[in-house]
Amino acid sequence: MLRCLIDDVEKDWEMEPVITIDGTELNWHEFGKLICTFAGWGMRIEFVPEEETHRRPRLEVREPKE
Repeated sequence: MLRCLIDDVEKDWEMEPVITIDGTELNWHEFGKLICTFAGWGMRIEFVPEEETHRRPRLEVREPKE
């Protein structure tokens, strides 16, 4: 499981995400290169408040709302 924090910074008058993984900051392009090593795989993303990244939320699988 990958735990990371998402922040944003202003770049060229637009906001850009910054992802911090184990104390290492990655910009959006660097993060994209990192996950490209898993091309062809699927992934789940769980968004939780920053103070709860140490806990895994209860997984709820459901059909999308129409």
